[in-house]
Amino acid sequence: MRRYQNPSDNAIQYIKDTLDFRQNLDFDLITEYVKEELSEEMECLPSEYLDGLINEIPPNNLPELLDRVSDITTPKSVGIKIALFLVTSERPIFQLKGIQLISKLNIADFVPYIIDYIYSEHPELQKAAMDTVSKLHGNAEFILKTHLKSRSKQKRHIAKRLLRRINPQNVNLALYSLDDEDFIVRVEAVEVIGNTKNSKYLRYLKPLLNDNDMAVRKAAAEGIAKIGGIKAKALLQDVFAIETHEPLKGLIYNLMHKI
Repeated sequence: MRRYQNPSDNAIQYIKDTLDFRQNLDFDLITEYVKEELSEEMECLPSEYLDGLINEIPPNNLPELLDRVSDITTPKSVGIKIALFLVTSERPIFQLKGIQLISKLNIADFVPYIIDYIYSEHPELQKAAMDTVSKLHGNAEFILKTHLKSRSKQKRHIAKRLLRRINPQNVNLALYSLDDEDFIVRVEAVEVIGNTKNSKYLRYLKPLLNDNDMAVRKAAAEGIAKIGGIKAKALLQDVFAIETHEPLKGLIYNLMHKI
């Protein structure tokens, strides 16, 4: 039984009846209708139902309706239907409300639906997507790994930025950051790779032994020493012969003899 007793038998009819009589819409009642109707079996798709609902709402009342429906988290099944409808809409304000609802629902499976919005030119939408993906994680690391290979420099930059928020120890992120313009980013990337202690990454660290920045060269030598092994020692011996900065040369010498 419905909590509210009203002559109208559903939300859309209620809106039509109310507007016909030039009365103010009761959004508490509309929200209750939406919860109940989306909880039941319907003859139409949830997206068709919500489209119909929105089409009946006067433009000046639409923000209120969006605020109400994007705050529905219980029943969770209803929140999911609304979130999917909003986030797959073509209108940025709907997309934004959908992302906000997904964050409230806290369902990591939604990440594939929102991750492309991190590249949006709409600042508020992009920020909401970045924050929500950072919170939920889901399979974001796997998806962003492919984005690191994008031809778009801007897309690669944003993918790196988000990966650093999700997992700064991500090895793929580190590998794609070895040529970053910021020497601090290069140093951090070298440290991540060195911590793997996996000799297959030695070839990626080798060029950094000749980096223009001494901090990067130092990090590369230390990372190679951490990985260890015959190949690592040979790399340090080669760079020891050509390094001109005496303190760093001394460090390399000590690292060689610890392997």
